[in-house]
Amino acid sequence: MATRKGSTAGVTEPAPPSTATSTTEKGNTIQNMIQFLSIFKNGLLELTVLGGQNLYTKSGKKPRPFCAVFLIDASVGTGTDPQAQGHLIDKTDVADSSPVNPTWGKTFPIEIPPGTKKIQIHVISHHRLGKNRLIGVCEIDLASVTQNYWEVEPTLFDLVQDKAAKEKGKLQLKWSWTSAFARNNDFRLAFMHYKKITPVLFANGFHVSLAICNALSSEDMVAVALIRIFNSQRLAAPLVLRLLQGDIDTNLRTTTAGNTLFRRDSMATRMCSHYFKLIGFKYLYDTLSTRINTLLSDTTRYEIDPHRIRSGEDIHVNSERLVAAVNEILSAIFASTGRIPLNMRLLLLQVKAYLEERGKPTLTPVVIVNLFFLRYLCPAIFLPEGCYLVEKPVEVTPEGRRVLTLMTKIIQTLATGVRQEDSTLEPFMHPLLPMLQPMRAATDAFVANLLEPITVGPADEFHSRLEDDDYPKLLSVVVNKMHGKWEKIEKELAIVHESSATPPDIKANIDAEFGVLKGLLKTT
Repeated sequence: MATRKGSTAGVTEPAPPSTATSTTEKGNTIQNMIQFLSIFKNGLLELTVLGGQNLYTKSGKKPRPFCAVFLIDASVGTGTDPQAQGHLIDKTDVADSSPVNPTWGKTFPIEIPPGTKKIQIHVISHHRLGKNRLIGVCEIDLASVTQNYWEVEPTLFDLVQDKAAKEKGKLQLKWSWTSAFARNNDFRLAFMHYKKITPVLFANGFHVSLAICNALSSEDMVAVALIRIFNSQRLAAPLVLRLLQGDIDTNLRTTTAGNTLFRRDSMATRMCSHYFKLIGFKYLYDTLSTRINTLLSDTTRYEIDPHRIRSGEDIHVNSERLVAAVNEILSAIFASTGRIPLNMRLLLLQVKAYLEERGKPTLTPVVIVNLFFLRYLCPAIFLPEGCYLVEKPVEVTPEGRRVLTLMTKIIQTLATGVRQEDSTLEPFMHPLLPMLQPMRAATDAFVANLLEPITVGPADEFHSRLEDDDYPKLLSVVVNKMHGKWEKIEKELAIVHESSATPPDIKANIDAEFGVLKGLLKTT
């Protein structure tokens, strides 16, 4: 387990090039700098597979669909056999819920080397026994792309299917493309102007940063980059708090019910999730890793869906096993309060104080559960490899993912206190809830402990792969996503000014700094 303690040290700035003494030397120095800053050899395609519509097998039956993304280079011929085409990039999970009109929402950051012809997305029906069956293929042609930036909003694309297919399916995709030239140019801007850009982001109550976050609210990579940049100056928690406060204000203006606060994706919830994941790696590792690795290494069956049960299996026995596994995970969590990083608990207490300030103290337990369980613990249980909790030679098999999925759904329902009749659990999972009822009181006690005042506690401790010291490179991610969004960012900045009741003189100063920032980043 590689970890790194939190530090108060500032950002290490790149050393400037040496002073040239002649025109030739000056030219060489500039050329060397340009070569040094040309770190990207490939373009970048950020592809999001949102979902599908009207997906059926060739015979017209309901599928168990998943998507496989392939990179097709110039050496590969035509065809749609997923075993013969190009290089497999990654896959989505199998969509067992609403399989005809599934939702995935998975983003694939794909490095696109020179010579790449296209990206193919194969929609495949997974079969436990026998061969998987291809439903259809969607292609993104990259060979003819000449733009440095190319963005496609969510769009439905027809699948290329067998002529005998009884139903015609569609795939909903969105993507953004950045050429290698543009990636290098964004990095050069971020590298050379880092000392000018970051003070604007850090200053004046983060107005400019809040505007950027609100304008780029769906960009997860921006959330990751900003959290790491701000955390280098110990400013991540204040930024996350401002975003969470904004979400609270918006929710209270638009609805009287507060139990949905932070359940939906927003830049605030993304930033909070990434911040907790960054500073709370050791806590997750110590609390969950051993138990999850043991669970994934075990061949014991936990399936409780009557349609998935194997011959000779007893659903009641499997249910008892699953409940026991959930109880073990929850017991470990409930005994871990003293190991939760101090900065994480302080942020939760600040959210509690803001709800009290807004006259909504009764919402505090719900909000804390949504932030700590739904945005931090449950994603780590469902996708432990994404939090570096799975250790070799252990792997997350489809059966292992299924167990983690069942456990996550149960813990989410239990933590949020949703009644059986109001839960989104599948009917076959309802009999488990009475078996878990004794854990509800323990859940409430844990949340109450989280909200107790605290002044000392464990320090932040990062996984070495979660703390990237290349801050100009991180900033270049933000710069890249700001292209073509300046008008939207300016509108969001005006909204931030209005909601914060910014005095005219401070507003003018912030707008002037934003103008300088815009000038720096729009010069090329």
